[in-house]
Amino acid sequence: MIFFKNSPRNISFTKAKTLIANTPGSLTPIAVLVDPSLEFIKELANIGIRNIQLHGSETVAFCKNIKKEYKANVYKAINLKKNE
Repeated sequence: MIFFKNSPRNISFTKAKTLIANTPGSLTPIAVLVDPSLEFIKELANIGIRNIQLHGSETVAFCKNIKKEYKANVYKAINLKKNE
């Protein structure tokens, strides 16, 4: 589930909540986020999301905090730039 306003695949929190409530237990929802607040991560955890994929400038400490506080699996995308 993409939670990034600039994406054409962006989903609202309300829609995500509805989808998760109707998702079979055999499927695992993953939230894709860019620079989320800890409050939003908490809201996602409260509706059952335990897999977080981050694509912003989140620090290692931020990622570790999410993993510890919300018992979430955290996947951090990194930007690899070509040497100039």
